[in-house]
Amino acid sequence: RRRALTTPALLRSFFGLPLVSLKVMAAIHWEALRLWLKGARLVPHPDAAGQRSDETILARGKSRPYII
Repeated sequence: RRRALTTPALLRSFFGLPLVSLKVMAAIHWEALRLWLKGARLVPHPDAAGQRSDETILARGKSRPYII
């Protein structure tokens, strides 16, 4: 449902679900721990020649700007 983006609406959302961010963060760390226990390791990738730092490389080798 769409609602107006007002201060009371934002406060209601924030206090209505206070632990959602912590739950997501805990779930990410839990999965990382499980992968680490299974022996998964990070694979370093060499920097692509001529690639700017604000671009990402897609699986097919095409690049697109990374917008924050």
